[in-house]
Amino acid sequence: MNKIHKALFSLFGFFVGHEAYAAVACSLASEAAVSTLNTTTVRPSAGTADCASTSTTYYYANSAGTTFFKVIQCTSCSTGWQRLSEKVPALPCSFTVQYCKECEGCTNCTSDTSWSTATNGLQSKTTARCTDICNQTCERTTAYRCIGGYYGSPTDTNPVCYVCPTSGGLEGTSTLGDNSMIEKCYFPAGRSVDDTTGTYQFTDKCFYSS
Repeated sequence: MNKIHKALFSLFGFFVGHEAYAAVACSLASEAAVSTLNTTTVRPSAGTADCASTSTTYYYANSAGTTFFKVIQCTSCSTGWQRLSEKVPALPCSFTVQYCKECEGCTNCTSDTSWSTATNGLQSKTTARCTDICNQTCERTTAYRCIGGYYGSPTDTNPVCYVCPTSGGLEGTSTLGDNSMIEKCYFPAGRSVDDTTGTYQFTDKCFYSS
């Protein structure tokens, strides 16, 4: 191969290699190949000031490999912020970039301010707590209690209260907050009860005994 052929071959190889390297507009470019004079920066519309961390990626803006896009986006967000995506046009390209948006918190996540109206001696009260403001996760727990005149330890799986026993026409009662067992039911002092042997008056609380 003479010198002319070698020169033509080398020139042909350069253009083939260069074309393969510059390749296609919107394809990835190495940072080393980028000219800062011919670079357009692409960011999310909300900017990147709210990002906890960012990344920078370069792309060819034309097939000649002479202009570039510098794409900056969020890679993580601070606590209480969520990472979302949007498409940003940058002709002839379009980039999907990540940005950070402050979470709005839970909706319909409020606690009861008072105990419910009693039904069959049972009252309930729900406490709500937003455990994940970004995914709007609301955790609810319900407390139960029996009102006076009833007893029991109601739960989610067994929300039931039982009425205190009656004797001699006198209804038993109980004290709210201290009536988890039937033994907490009592007849009040000063009340009278009749049975086959006569009439009796209680001088003190008379608690139920099994």
